[in-house]
Amino acid sequence: MPVSTGSDNLDGLLDGGLPENRTVLITGGPGTGKSTLAMQFLQAGLEAGDRCLFVSTEQTMDELRDSFADFVFDLDHEDLTLTTLHATPGYTVDGGDERQLTLETLEGGQLLGGDYSAPFEAEYIVKHLEQFGPADRVVLDSVSGLSA
Repeated sequence: MPVSTGSDNLDGLLDGGLPENRTVLITGGPGTGKSTLAMQFLQAGLEAGDRCLFVSTEQTMDELRDSFADFVFDLDHEDLTLTTLHATPGYTVDGGDERQLTLETLEGGQLLGGDYSAPFEAEYIVKHLEQFGPADRVVLDSVSGLSA
């Protein structure tokens, strides 16, 4: 059964929407509407009673709110979680004095607390995101913010 994208026109072109329980990759240059479409998808989910998660790898919470200010997205909906995650040079407990790629929030928070960050490894991404689950709809905006 298709899942609505939040756009009647796009849903019509896609025979009802996106495939249910599938991962969909949206590509395009800066300013082409990828984030807006992603938020429309989540807003449609909120209106359908779904729990939604938006993970930003490029914008802080304040920047997200500013970006979506002209839209009717309910960023404070009780079933919507907004979080940030970013790959950045830093220090890990096991890395000693050598800087390596680590995971932090865009607000500067280390995932492990203290002066150390989590290593840039899939298990730490999963561990961070598990705290926000379960979710019916998840948006990761964008994959390039986590590229090494």
